[in-house]
Amino acid sequence: MVNKIKDKNSDSASSKVELAQVANEKTPQVDIIEENDFIKVICNMPLVDKDKIDIRFENRELTITGWQNEFNHNGLKVVNSEFNYGVFKRVFDVSAEIDYDSISAQYKNGVLTITLPRREQAKVKKIPIMSK
Repeated sequence: MVNKIKDKNSDSASSKVELAQVANEKTPQVDIIEENDFIKVICNMPLVDKDKIDIRFENRELTITGWQNEFNHNGLKVVNSEFNYGVFKRVFDVSAEIDYDSISAQYKNGVLTITLPRREQAKVKKIPIMSK
C-alpha cells in the first residue's frame, strides 16, 4: 500500500506513514492505520475535553486542533510537571480518495479515533486469475 496520509511538516521518506509535530511540542501522539476500506487516525489526548477538540477535513487536509486544560492540583505545591497544556494542532495531507460524507470521530477514555472511509472507486480490487 502506498502512503495515503502524511503529516504536513514531515520530510522523511523512510516510514510508511510519516509523522511530525506541526504547531508545537504540545501536539498529541498519533497512530495511523491504513486498510483497503479506510484510514484511521488515533490520537492520545488525556485531559482534553471533547468539546475543546475541532476536527476538519478540507482540500485533502485533516486538521485536528484543540485545547488541553491544566490539571488541577487543588492548591498543592507542584515540584515537577510533565503534562502538556494549551493549544495543539496536527495537520495531515490525505492523498487517498475519501468518502467525505462518511467520515466519523469517536472520543473515549482520552483517545480520539477518526475514521476516514475510502471512496468505493479508490479501494484496491484483487483480480482472481481463472483457469481454463
